[in-house]
Amino acid sequence: MGSATVETKSSTSSARVLRVLLLEEDSSDAARILRELKDAGLEISPIIAGNRSSSKTHWAPGISMP
Repeated sequence: MGSATVETKSSTSSARVLRVLLLEEDSSDAARILRELKDAGLEISPIIAGNRSSSKTHWAPGISMP
């Protein structure tokens, strides 16, 4: 399974949105992970990257991955 970077931000409502950068090559695995997060009651804003190189454009400034 891939790895994920998670960050939260305030939305205009009182709820908080969980921003998820999901690094997952298999789209069915990514869909399952996102479905489980939603089923757990989380409001999410996902970005799915198929590989590490494509995920780099979405990292927060100052974040580095080994």
